[in-house]
Amino acid sequence: MENKFVKILVLIVIFVSIYTLYDQISGGSSIFGGDKNKVEEAYNLIQKLYVDDISDSALSRSAIEGILSQLDPHSIYLTTDEVQGNEEEMKGEFEGIGIEFQIIKDTINIITVLQGGPSASAGVLPGDKLIKVDDSSAISLDTDQIRKKIKGKSGTSVKVHISRYGRKDIFPIVIKRGKIPVKSVTASFMLDSVTGYFNIVRFGEKTSQEVLDVLKALQKQGMKQVMIDLRNNTGGYLNEAVKIADYFLTGRKLIVFTKGRISQANETFAAEESYPFEKMPLVVLINRASASASEILAGAIQDWDRGLVVGERSFGKGLVQQQLQLQDGSAIRLTIAKYFTPLGRSIQRDYENKEDYYSEIENREDETGDNLNHELDSAKDMPAYLTPMRRKVYGGGGITPDYFVSEFKNKKTALELLKNNFFSQASLKWYEVNGTETKKNFKDVVAFQKDFEFNANDINGFYEFANVVIPESGIRAEIASGDYMKNRIKAEIAKFIWNQQGYFYVSSSYDAVVVKALSLFAEASKIAKLK
Repeated sequence: MENKFVKILVLIVIFVSIYTLYDQISGGSSIFGGDKNKVEEAYNLIQKLYVDDISDSALSRSAIEGILSQLDPHSIYLTTDEVQGNEEEMKGEFEGIGIEFQIIKDTINIITVLQGGPSASAGVLPGDKLIKVDDSSAISLDTDQIRKKIKGKSGTSVKVHISRYGRKDIFPIVIKRGKIPVKSVTASFMLDSVTGYFNIVRFGEKTSQEVLDVLKALQKQGMKQVMIDLRNNTGGYLNEAVKIADYFLTGRKLIVFTKGRISQANETFAAEESYPFEKMPLVVLINRASASASEILAGAIQDWDRGLVVGERSFGKGLVQQQLQLQDGSAIRLTIAKYFTPLGRSIQRDYENKEDYYSEIENREDETGDNLNHELDSAKDMPAYLTPMRRKVYGGGGITPDYFVSEFKNKKTALELLKNNFFSQASLKWYEVNGTETKKNFKDVVAFQKDFEFNANDINGFYEFANVVIPESGIRAEIASGDYMKNRIKAEIAKFIWNQQGYFYVSSSYDAVVVKALSLFAEASKIAKLK
């Protein structure tokens, strides 16, 4: 196993010609004999004899990706652009114009304009269509191509050409780029007089401080119990998840530990400081897209009976990656360890069949219901562990919630509509016509949530459009149950006006997971022995 690990690293080094790094790792000695020469020989033969021209960079990248494909699904190669993009996201800021967009039918539709950002200051509005960037057409470009065009150093300018509903012309707007904050917490508010809610969309360099600031702000508003939404959070920095767990765990309780082949990869993380949130009832929301650092946080809370976990079974990623930069600025993200919850659970799913590894997520069918002793867990063939309250939990298949709750009453149809971008398109079409008047009529999202209603013509239009997006009979009946469609479109419209804060505030009123979680705080307090 040791030789295999070193061989992988050395092969990578060979292909990108980073011989100095190889010398540091191996001391300059060849530890696998003729294999090094064989790889170099094949590489040189391809360069000299292959029928078509092929660049060294393309060959190197293919070689690295081929090597990494033999490992786990999370050991990957990153281009220089991908490295830069990930660093910006994790650092909590980037330089650009401050918009979120979606490509619909080859056209860039601006969905969100960051309040106080460069685009907002220049007069860009949600619903605008971006037709040109400087003197180049933006039609039919992909997401990466657009981002490259609009991003740039703070203080520099970019001219965009906009198409706007109600205007016949395509008009230019000059935007002066600036530093754009990338928030980990995109929504926080009081669900009722005592329940504070916030989401965490990623674990970046500043996430724990963001969360601490949000907790203090909600506490000033009367928060006495906490709901943390980790749904669709795919992870990030382990240390940040550890710090947030520390906000809620008392004493020196273990949060997570890691085990790797090399001793440097073996680490233990425990709570260190005292916080005023340690005695507050706690509920954590997860779904099948909650992964890695999200699972560390949810797992620590569950293992110590500190709170309840509600939603769907999480992704099941229990591997720790280290990003190793290569000479040209690209990098490999290499799995160096596995992490374990306080009880010793590895939550990593089996990845022997890589083709099924991601498709399994989409095809899961979890049974809705009370799962406090985890009788509904699908991982009963895996090792069982007992929490301090003698609740049984399992490893090897993600974090299973204490209460299974589906986000959709009509799951199949709702997912089809989501996949086909129905809600974004329907809300955008409606907002183009009615957005200006709606903004005038409602001073804030609280008033909007309370008083706004679609009329009958709006609803019929949504159903007609749904049948265009997904041509199938019975869609009206399937969606009508629970009014999911109109509620989701209402939340999307709130996002146009009040960004993510607006979306989550409106969606919380009909979100089945949030509604169920609100009813569980007495149980959460009981298992945590807070009363």
